Amino acid sequence: MTLEEGGRRTCIKVTIILVNIPVALFGLVAAGLGIWIALDDPSFMHFTHLDEIELFDTSYVKTGSYIIVAGGFGVALFGILGIVAAATESMILLAAYTMLIALAMAVEVAATVLGVVFKHTVESTMEKAIGRSIKEEFDGVADSENIFTIHFNAVQQKLQCCGFNNSADFSTATKWNTTVNNVTQQIPPACCKNMTLSDQCVANPTPVNSYTMGCKEALADLFERYFSVIIGVAATLVFCQLVMMILSFLMMCTKVENSYNFKE
Repeated sequence: MTLEEGGRRTCIKVTIILVNIPVALFGLVAAGLGIWIALDDPSFMHFTHLDEIELFDTSYVKTGSYIIVAGGFGVALFGILGIVAAATESMILLAAYTMLIALAMAVEVAATVLGVVFKHTVESTMEKAIGRSIKEEFDGVADSENIFTIHFNAVQQKLQCCGFNNSADFSTATKWNTTVNNVTQQIPPACCKNMTLSDQCVANPTPVNSYTMGCKEALADLFERYFSVIIGVAATLVFCQLVMMILSFLMMCTKVENSYNFKE
């Protein structure tokens, strides 16, 4: 092996190691965060002030923490495998690392394709599910104790929207008492821009005092707002994975070539 080949091989090795160090650290930090949430979720909720946001259901936090722990350890092991494979120049570990990258890229491509193909199916399923929940659970009370109503009210206030498609969705709500304090409500208080002064709004809603956009459209606008960021992050991730796969493959090829040269 010439000095130039040795330098190129060392450069590839160092690049793989340097890229995988932050990957492994990120995975360990995520796993540690997940463990903290699983063992003491009230302190996490208080520390992050999530307990002050109605949109968050604390009952799902612990379940999410298990997913974070599993994902964190998975990412950490992936990064450590890359570091060890490059440092030891083991053909088996390099091959395993390359195959894992290829598998991850295949899963990402498959998920993207499925997302595009079944986009309308997912939207239709979500619309039916929310429509059914509005019909069977939504009670229209501003300080409701019903879980769905609490969350849907919070979404409407946060996204400044009314109903999923529009305010007509509430006409099917079987648990909504539209007459409160001798006032016949046309829309729930959560659709009003000022919920503390909602009597006039719920009885005579206008674009001035209430939200007219459906939450479906508001969610679409929110997604489009961050679409370029999502695409940028995804493209960067795929590019880094492709570079790591090529470098790992080059290191394996170099090692095989050196083995043949040594035999000769």
